[in-house]
Amino acid sequence: MPINVHPLKSLVNLRNPAFIVLLLTFIIFSALGAAIWDINFWPSDTEVYYFGPTVELPNLKYISQIHESVDQERVKWLHGKEMFILSASVFQRLLHDTETLRPFILVCLLSAAFSALLIYLLTSYLFGFRIGLVCYFIFVTSIWPYLYVLFAKHQPVGLVFFLLSVYFLLFTGKKLKFYLFYILSGMCVCLSLYSSSISVLYLPYYAAAFFYKHYQEAKKQKKKFLFLAQVSQDAVFIGLGFALPFIYFNYPHILKNIKAYFDYVSISVTYNHFFYNQRVLEQWMPAHELNIRGGWLWILKYFLLIMPVVFPLFGAANLYATFRLIFNKKVSFESCLTTLGLLCLCWSSPVLAEIRQVAQYGANYFSSFIGIILFIGYALYLAGRDKWIQTFYSKFKLPLIAGVVLLAMAHVGINAYVFSQDVYPTRMAMTFISRKIEALGIDKIYTYKKNPQKVFVTETLNKKLLKKLNFIAMDNINEPASGYILIPPITGNSIYIAATSSYTDFDSDIFLNELVIKGTLKDYAVASYRTLASSRIWPHEEEILSYRYLILDHFRDDTEEKGKVWLLDAQKIRRDVFKNFPNEEYVYLTKNKIQNIGSHTLFYIYKGYYASMVEPITLNYLAVKMYKTGNPQDQLVAYAYRQDDKQSTWVPYSADFRSVPISGATLTSDKKGDVVLFKFPKALYLKPGPYYFVIYRTGPGSDQDFYRIYKDLLAIK
Repeated sequence: MPINVHPLKSLVNLRNPAFIVLLLTFIIFSALGAAIWDINFWPSDTEVYYFGPTVELPNLKYISQIHESVDQERVKWLHGKEMFILSASVFQRLLHDTETLRPFILVCLLSAAFSALLIYLLTSYLFGFRIGLVCYFIFVTSIWPYLYVLFAKHQPVGLVFFLLSVYFLLFTGKKLKFYLFYILSGMCVCLSLYSSSISVLYLPYYAAAFFYKHYQEAKKQKKKFLFLAQVSQDAVFIGLGFALPFIYFNYPHILKNIKAYFDYVSISVTYNHFFYNQRVLEQWMPAHELNIRGGWLWILKYFLLIMPVVFPLFGAANLYATFRLIFNKKVSFESCLTTLGLLCLCWSSPVLAEIRQVAQYGANYFSSFIGIILFIGYALYLAGRDKWIQTFYSKFKLPLIAGVVLLAMAHVGINAYVFSQDVYPTRMAMTFISRKIEALGIDKIYTYKKNPQKVFVTETLNKKLLKKLNFIAMDNINEPASGYILIPPITGNSIYIAATSSYTDFDSDIFLNELVIKGTLKDYAVASYRTLASSRIWPHEEEILSYRYLILDHFRDDTEEKGKVWLLDAQKIRRDVFKNFPNEEYVYLTKNKIQNIGSHTLFYIYKGYYASMVEPITLNYLAVKMYKTGNPQDQLVAYAYRQDDKQSTWVPYSADFRSVPISGATLTSDKKGDVVLFKFPKALYLKPGPYYFVIYRTGPGSDQDFYRIYKDLLAIK
């Protein structure tokens, strides 16, 4: 691959593609910035872990002190994000804004914009400006980069510093003054690693760029020993540049902070979200084994979801390059090595992620995107030099051009649709409902005293609105005689609470349940907006939901509706109170504290029994009162959990935490129920302390054949 002319030359020439790229980038990201300028918080890492340190940073003597101010005892969440924190803190000062997400959004927005420009510059430099335009087009018209702008997450910052490091590396010269570029390149590598924890996956790309740069120079150098000395010298300058920010971010306790960083990396793999929700996940998978992963099946499904056109195009590029390598006898040895190297490089991110067994959610695989774009560009470069393709193109020029146009339109159309109908509106839900509340002039609003997602709605409204809005607690929607009621998402399949959810629907309000079951909730809505819990894209930023949706196919048809946030008219609801009175069956279940096990409907689901032992006891049997509905043919199993010694979560009591299965067919159909004894293989000695017992069916959920249990009637024998 020849190194081409620098694409920035004659930038002021309006005919220069670089000028068009610059103009388009400005338009696209300015429009996006305007659209999300009033974006509100949601409970992401940005608010929970990053926001406090950015405010506090100017008061600290050393930046490494942020780890002492907010971190938990064992999990150092801010390691590998110091530059992201620093950047956001700078923008907080520039904007005089320490209350909203705008500084974080601006950092991510600018990072994504400059990344787009750098992708054009680098791919144009390597493959020519036409292919550079294609690579730029793929980046700016794909939804993946914009997720992390709206997410206010660190991935765009890590990307832009990585691209800058490669830019400075490739555009160095032989003169002494150009060694400053090597220093800057090394600095940017380090800044990338300290901007985003996934940036370590960019290191193979940087190593390849370093090799490529010097390989091109080696072909011109006759005295090899002088060339090796030059390579060593370049590496020293890069190392010097790397050391400067490295010391800055870790000083004064450099070794301690390095160790803490690796502790964080280790813990983030060992204690993933599956670890924290074993008690609930055991109904679908052997969660106690702590090795739940979708593997390559998850990767392929996620890549197809997030890149529905680009990923198949990438696959085609891989096939073309491989077949060319095997069957084209005229391919030079250098071209063979280049193709093999780039094939390995473009797959390096997911391969390394799998070797490391990182948590499988979108952000951890974002580094793969740059390799995908790079290899598509390389395949186009090869195609432009294959004579048979040139001959084929000359014969079928118009059909091929039409096909390319249709492919580009499909890519843009699908991504634009997903962004406008899912990614953007669901992320902006609380901004939209804040505007609606302000437009209605509401000064007081009713909402539940207890709801697992209440805080993610009431506290993420517009900051100014929150200061003048009075929240009135209620137990059910029939309590207020007039006014407005704010209802959080009903579904438990929500990214807001994914790591701790029971994955059942909110069912504490029997009157609301009736409206949901009848499908008439919308008749009483002043406004409703789909939230992240309704999305088909956002759940893949959390590993449990992503695994369940992509591997277990758990996304339900009613998720979009139950994932909405609702603003209800209390007066209308009160007017129809008798019309919407709950049916007798659910009244009976509520009165007698009977809950479902293994039903497809997620209302009134049995979540288990909490027990706090005051004295030691030996557990042989778990006695409960149950009956069956319909004719279930699977089995029931009870599970015993204790609190983990190190983490605040439920873990299996022992290797014998599962009871002997009981056949569902043997249960009574009498609604009065009968005592069912769950025997454990070995007696469990329970010390004083908290315990949790759950019961799950072994077969799939069904609304015809399932089980019911008297939830408060449990005895230990």
